[in-house]
Amino acid sequence: MDVTKLLIFFALFAAFLIVARLLSSGDQSFPVQSDLTSTEKSGEEGTRSNSSITGAEIPFPTDVAPVEYLGGGKYSRPILRNYYFKKIDLVRGPDNPATFFDELRLRLEHPDTGYQWTIHYTVATPSGIEALFRAENFDSLLLNGKVLLVSRWNLAQILKDVMDDIIAEQQMLNSASEEEERPNYPTPES
Repeated sequence: MDVTKLLIFFALFAAFLIVARLLSSGDQSFPVQSDLTSTEKSGEEGTRSNSSITGAEIPFPTDVAPVEYLGGGKYSRPILRNYYFKKIDLVRGPDNPATFFDELRLRLEHPDTGYQWTIHYTVATPSGIEALFRAENFDSLLLNGKVLLVSRWNLAQILKDVMDDIIAEQQMLNSASEEEERPNYPTPES
């Protein structure tokens, strides 16, 4: 029981830090017309090529459960508005499908409020990490945030894994908020 409370506390604390970071970043919302929009064509922080295609411009390559209202202001998942890699072109993929290291950015929207935010996943193959170590002459590498290691490039599988993680995180947040709403009645001791 104490472990569950501790996990809920850490989940809520992490969610609070994420929301606080997003609110303090000065990130602005973009108007949206469809489920995936190409509002980020120019990319964030000028790190992406203007000629690259974003996820809003191509069919989504995998099936994802639809956004469902669960009641009480809760949803099954946020809406995916756009996605792209920092360097890799979504259509061509990496030069070597077995050796790459890049950052996947996903633009999400809260279904009720319309608030939008961007999340990041580092996506790499083990040999891509090794190549980065050699190219940059690193002794160590500290990766912050979410990291997805794959055996080779497969955009559909990468997006499925990331969306599964987003849905699982949403389920955890929904259940954590349910725990907060329940009255904590003392239990009779035997």
